[in-house]
Amino acid sequence: MSPLPRLLEQLKRKIRDLVELERELADLDRKILGDRPTKPTKKKRARHAATASHGERFEFLLPLLRALRDAAQPLPPRELAALLGVTPKTASRRLARARTLGYVERGHNACYRVTDSVRAVPGI
Repeated sequence: MSPLPRLLEQLKRKIRDLVELERELADLDRKILGDRPTKPTKKKRARHAATASHGERFEFLLPLLRALRDAAQPLPPRELAALLGVTPKTASRRLARARTLGYVERGHNACYRVTDSVRAVPGI
């Protein structure tokens, strides 16, 4: 007997799991943002964002927010990059995006921390 039916069933389950995860991410995003307006993005980025799913666009947020939340003090981009295993340039870009969305704020000496509204959300 061919393993194809079993593989197709596994694929269906994984797709359902992915859809559920994207729903949870969207709910979390709504809780964090509330009624906060976001800055408009450039047309090129907006066009790309329209074709990407929610999870593809914001997959970097949870590890970044968790690292900042768990830190004893605000972190500079270099330290955050080391924690996340990315380059400092990538960490700076991700921090800028999270700051635009209102998830993090920049303090003195270019150190970042999560906003109080993010700290209040369970599950991060």
